[in-house]
Amino acid sequence: MLIVQKYTFAQTTNDGRYWNCSKKLSNKCPAKLRFDSSGRLVHYELKHNHLPPQFYRDSCGKYVKL
Repeated sequence: MLIVQKYTFAQTTNDGRYWNCSKKLSNKCPAKLRFDSSGRLVHYELKHNHLPPQFYRDSCGKYVKL
């Protein structure tokens, strides 16, 4: 999972190049990230059609989605 501007993105391919908003299926959110084979960001669409999720950061520094 990636967090960008308080929104979460889920990896959609095994090679790590394609990431879509975690709400793509449930909200049909169009936000996405694309990386090249070297890991450089080559395309992004950061317009979401929903509010960002809320998180809690535990004492170990891990984030938990509420």
